[in-house]
Amino acid sequence: MSNNLCGGTQMPFRPGRVDAIEAGKTTGVPAPETDLEETLLFFERAGFDKVDAIGLTACGHTMGSVHHGGFPEAVDESFVTPNNTNGGSNFDTTRGVFDPNVLGEYLNGTGTKGGPLVNSYNDTMNSDKRLYESDKNATMRTLFAQGTGFLATCAELMGRAINTVPTAVQLSEPITVMPVKPVNVTYDFSGDGKLMLSGKIRILTPAGSSPPQSLTLRMSDDETELEPEVEIGSSVFGRSGGEYGTTTYFPFSLSGPAIQNATSFSVQAPESREQAFQTHSQVFVVPSLTVLSGTALNVTVADCQKSSCEDLTIRISAPITQRGTLAPKMSEMDMVLSGVKQERRVCTMCEGQVVLPDVPTGLVTIEAFMEGKLVDTLLIDGGQAGW
Repeated sequence: MSNNLCGGTQMPFRPGRVDAIEAGKTTGVPAPETDLEETLLFFERAGFDKVDAIGLTACGHTMGSVHHGGFPEAVDESFVTPNNTNGGSNFDTTRGVFDPNVLGEYLNGTGTKGGPLVNSYNDTMNSDKRLYESDKNATMRTLFAQGTGFLATCAELMGRAINTVPTAVQLSEPITVMPVKPVNVTYDFSGDGKLMLSGKIRILTPAGSSPPQSLTLRMSDDETELEPEVEIGSSVFGRSGGEYGTTTYFPFSLSGPAIQNATSFSVQAPESREQAFQTHSQVFVVPSLTVLSGTALNVTVADCQKSSCEDLTIRISAPITQRGTLAPKMSEMDMVLSGVKQERRVCTMCEGQVVLPDVPTGLVTIEAFMEGKLVDTLLIDGGQAGW
């Protein structure tokens, strides 16, 4: 996402990575003072040859800086100023943009001339220089000749690095962007016990195009015209031939005969094909009766099939703070449900409680399974991050 937000080429994302609980004994990133032979060994262990190593380093160093505050052996204190209190020395003159400038400035001796690991006052720390010159700059010249094609090369190289995982880890197929996506579309009960279906439809509009001003939602034989929220957002997702520019949400709340026993609904925007999505009115997590307070999570599932609550399984996924990283740890746990006397409509309420290991940092996912089959998903307390 950082690569894409800063102008890089979209990289496919394959889910399934697991958090490391300790440092690897023979893997990692070489330090600036590491000699060339050992540096190349680090890359070789991960499946990357010398050309790959040079490319990955150039790709990684098209953005960012090295700071005197972290590496005084590489960046001297002359870089510390009132406007640069940590003494950052940039890799290129466009440190916040993913572009080929780091290549041209290094080869032509312009701008930052390749950055602080090429022209450090301490030659021991010039790890980029040793790597780039290891084939007499042939790889750097080849990359520079690609022009903006360098960004696609970086997407391929960095994608390989991200997808290099232990043999026991199995990655899923890449996640693809859904231009039309239901968000938290779920059943609930109104105050007087009536069944309701509510949620939002998220639309991504290609850059240069105007977002739709209406949507048609069809369920059974009924049609409902939806209007967009006033506020719109900008999408970080890219696609072949251009990036999505605008994110628009269409909220709705339905009741009445059309939603009874429904198994699907469809959405159609003007001049777009109609798309159908599954729904499940017989077994669903009840939003109004599901509450997260601190670390205490109470979940209620409506079983309108009159099955036993013992046939239901709830899986919780909650993002929890991890020390030493901004990335949360996804804490997963199962919940046992029991039947309660309270009934709504013709449905039995099944309840369960669980205490999370810590207060979640964002969206909590609740999945309901009936005899091992996923029948409903509810996202709670995500706020803007959840949408």
